[in-house]
Amino acid sequence: MLEQAPQSYQEIYRERFDNDHIIGNTFSFDDPDQGKSTVLKISKLNSILGEGAYASWVADVDVELAGDSGTEKKTHRMALKKYRENEPRVDEHVQQSYKNFRLLKSKGIATWDTYRINQEHKLALMTLGARNEGVLVTVNDKGEHASKEVFEKNPMDAVANFGEFISQTKSIIAKLREHVLRVNTDAWGIEFVPVEGKPGAYKLRLLVADLDGIDTSDNPYNIENYGADIQDAWNRENLYFLHIALRGILPGDKKEKEAFADVVVHKSM
Repeated sequence: MLEQAPQSYQEIYRERFDNDHIIGNTFSFDDPDQGKSTVLKISKLNSILGEGAYASWVADVDVELAGDSGTEKKTHRMALKKYRENEPRVDEHVQQSYKNFRLLKSKGIATWDTYRINQEHKLALMTLGARNEGVLVTVNDKGEHASKEVFEKNPMDAVANFGEFISQTKSIIAKLREHVLRVNTDAWGIEFVPVEGKPGAYKLRLLVADLDGIDTSDNPYNIENYGADIQDAWNRENLYFLHIALRGILPGDKKEKEAFADVVVHKSM
C-alpha cells in the first residue's frame, strides 16, 4: 500500500482556509477607536500567504462592499488573517493586535494603512501592504506568494532607494527605542516596488507587518525581566531581530543578503 505524500504548507493552509467557509460570506469589520464598522463580502481567494504567531492562516483575498447592487462592484485586494480559535487567549490576541496597530500609527511607525477586526469570527483585515505594483514580503510568507512570480519575472539586482531605505529604517529603530517597543523577527516586512524602465531595480520600504509580534513596556512581565535596562536591551534586540528578518526576506545570494543586512543594521544604530 502506497503511503500518502505529506501535505505541503500550501495544502495545509488552504485546507484550514476552506474549512472556515470564508469565500462568499459577509463579515462586519470594526475600527473601534474610530467608531466605524463596514460589512464586506469575501468574494475570492487569490493566494495563501502563510500563517502567523497566533494565526491559522493569512490570505490574499478580494473583498466587496456587501449589498453593493451597482453594475460596477468595487473590489479591493486585502490581506485577511484568521486567529486560531483554540488559543486560550484568542480574544485578547485579536484586541491586542488592533491596539498595537493604533499605537504604531500614533507614534509614526510604518505599518498597514488599514487594520480592522471581527471579534466574533477572530478575523483581521488589512491593506495588502504593497502599493504601485509592488509586493510585501515577510519571514512568514510561504506557498504561492506574489513575490515568487515577481522576482522570477524580474530578479532583483539593485536597490534604487538605498539611502532612503537606510534613513527610514534608522527612523523606525529610533522611534521603537524612544517609545520602548520591541519588534520580533517575524513581525518585520519589506515592500518591494519595481522601478519602471529599470529591470532588476526595486525601491524598498520597511514596515511592521505582523501586529502580534510587538512587545510593549507596559507589560509588568517585561519590566520585571529587564528592569531599568529595558530601553537599551530592546534596542539591541530590535537590531538583532531586524538583521535576521532582512536575511530571511531579501531574495538572492546568501552572502549578499548577509552583507546587505550588516550595512543596514550598522547604519541604523
